[in-house]
Amino acid sequence: MYSTLSDRTIRLDASAAFQLLVAAQSADVREAAAEALFPRALAELSQLDCNDVPFESLPYEERALALLVATVIEANPRQATRLRVQPLYRFLAPGPETGSVRVFRMRRNARDQRVVTQLRGSRRWQTSAAFVLPQTATDTVLQICDWGEVEQRFYRRAYKWVVGSEGAMLNIHSRVKGRALRSWQSPVLLSHEGERICALDRAVDKLFEGSAIKLDSSMILRLCAGGLAGSVISFSNQLPIVRGHRPRDATLSIELGPSIDSSAVGAFFKGNLDPRYGLEGLLPSARVQVGLAGGRTLEQLDDIAKRVGVWHGERIRGSFEYHPLRTGVLKGVA
Repeated sequence: MYSTLSDRTIRLDASAAFQLLVAAQSADVREAAAEALFPRALAELSQLDCNDVPFESLPYEERALALLVATVIEANPRQATRLRVQPLYRFLAPGPETGSVRVFRMRRNARDQRVVTQLRGSRRWQTSAAFVLPQTATDTVLQICDWGEVEQRFYRRAYKWVVGSEGAMLNIHSRVKGRALRSWQSPVLLSHEGERICALDRAVDKLFEGSAIKLDSSMILRLCAGGLAGSVISFSNQLPIVRGHRPRDATLSIELGPSIDSSAVGAFFKGNLDPRYGLEGLLPSARVQVGLAGGRTLEQLDDIAKRVGVWHGERIRGSFEYHPLRTGVLKGVA
């Protein structure tokens, strides 16, 4: 018996679920992400202070986000600037400088200030801090940089398979290939679930031939049969030094479609895409199951991925356009 779209889930890295909790447009998607990261029963038992309304009156997904951010601050007190910790006077005497941004507060050793975590049970805050929540997808990563006009020219966003006597390949610019092969991170082919596809694991340096991305014959057969739908070729490289500044990281993610006739979706980013709010060690698992919310989860995850990228397995994914679960949703398949 098939499950319905409302009760199906997608397995995501916790950082990707966090991005949904912050930046998803639909309340039900944010709520699904909150359930995956911070169960409602635990949120009901936890408390913080809020500068404009009682904390318990906030929507569940906002309380869950505040509790997660507070827990990250508690675990990383030396990263106050990175985690957007605020001066306490902005909480105690909010003024025009706070604008409409809601400020939260943790209080040291206060009897009623506690959090119930999934790993450590109930405990009191050890850090006194005021903070604001991330508001956009950009707030969830360390740094997104603008592309220069010259740089962007070589990182094209549209790819089509070119079929010739030597097989099928995706043409790229030789500068992109050269930087990728000098990078510490080799390009790999990942499944739609974020798992490395072993067929490329042993010869990944041969993925590039000439100025093209070329798959071997077995991968081409899988691509033609639809077996690589939603898979991604993902790799990083370094852009050249400009005026003595340190190299800037660039990440490329190319999502493959359901056939060789489908254009591959390229998404390219410059900057440090590591999560700003690291959840490592704060959750029981590095990956969580997030409800599909009738298909809206994948639609909004796709939007976030194309804006700032999401970690999906060991690499960055820049698109969920061809993900099989989303394809099933768009076709009305349960």
